[in-house]
Amino acid sequence: MPGSGLLAHVLVNKFGDHQSLYRQPEIYARESVEIPRPTSVGWVGALLHPLVEALRQHVMAGGKPHMDETPVAILMSGNGSSSAGRIWTYVRDDRPAGSQDPPAA
Repeated sequence: MPGSGLLAHVLVNKFGDHQSLYRQPEIYARESVEIPRPTSVGWVGALLHPLVEALRQHVMAGGKPHMDETPVAILMSGNGSSSAGRIWTYVRDDRPAGSQDPPAA
């Protein structure tokens, strides 16, 4: 079981220092620590799930969510090529209508 310090380190590296999860195992391996990428991905997903769910509930409770589709290139692991992907973002922002509710995406 990972300790809070290790989990914080993984999250800060990922979101604070923009260090991809697929590169972190190489960094830890230099210190003789083996953390497979699927393991760290699972940790990040589990830690962020409550935040994602709270944001989802807030955005969808607005009554008129807006949606944006953005095409992105997805790097295929191991072969250096990319494929097409899409990010769907739901947005809540009723400030132009006079709402005091905070916007969110």
